Amino acid sequence: MTEAAGVLIDLSKKIDAHVDTVWGIVSTPEGFGAWMGGTVSFSPDAGSPFEANFPQFQMVIRGEVREFDATAHRLVLTWGVAQGPQTETFPAGSSLLELTLTPENGGTDARVHHSQLPTEEGAEGHEAGWRFHLSRLSLQANRQDLTNNLGRSVDAWFAAWNETDADARDALLISCCSEDVAFRDEYADATGRQLLSMHIGSTQMFMPGFSIAAAGPAIVCRGEALVPWKGTGPNGLEVTGTNHIAAHPDGTITRVTGFYSAG
Repeated sequence: MTEAAGVLIDLSKKIDAHVDTVWGIVSTPEGFGAWMGGTVSFSPDAGSPFEANFPQFQMVIRGEVREFDATAHRLVLTWGVAQGPQTETFPAGSSLLELTLTPENGGTDARVHHSQLPTEEGAEGHEAGWRFHLSRLSLQANRQDLTNNLGRSVDAWFAAWNETDADARDALLISCCSEDVAFRDEYADATGRQLLSMHIGSTQMFMPGFSIAAAGPAIVCRGEALVPWKGTGPNGLEVTGTNHIAAHPDGTITRVTGFYSAG
């Protein structure tokens, strides 16, 4: 797409994270730098100088903050190359970058509107770059939300597996799982909290005295997590494995696939 003043890129991406989480990344120098993979400096005020240093590419981007609206989750700044390739064809502050975040169904619609780019060829490269960085923004924001919220759900999940009282077990599952949660491992294929609770009760009946707990921190990536676990029982019985968990950003578990370690 083109405009009178130059070439335009207009992209958006749905991010499974709260809008305040995403805004916290793009609205601070530390968050912006971690997101883009460089060292960034600016102040949250119109007129503030903006600089992004990418030593791995021998490039420095400079411009100026034109708009900083924390209420509307909108950041507008000029953007161009101060050091490195394209300093003559794409100089500092020569384009306009608009980042707008909108809450959408519990997540965030992140939009990049980059205008006044000098050439179609250069815009193609920038479009590829912004698609990559939107994907990275999605990863970082979701990982932040899910890492912060999954811990309580994992604790409740394992507590439910160790709870022999059916009502108390149901309450634990309600606190951490969606109603249609799916659980699958080598011994079960259950969908729904009620069937899952019944399966846990049956497991306790046939394996009395057996308990299970997380054996390490969760590894989180794009709405999913790997959680190692360890089970212990009478007479020194020990079983280990990993749960592959899918969950909403608020930590609500929607699917668990259990894997047992070899041996």
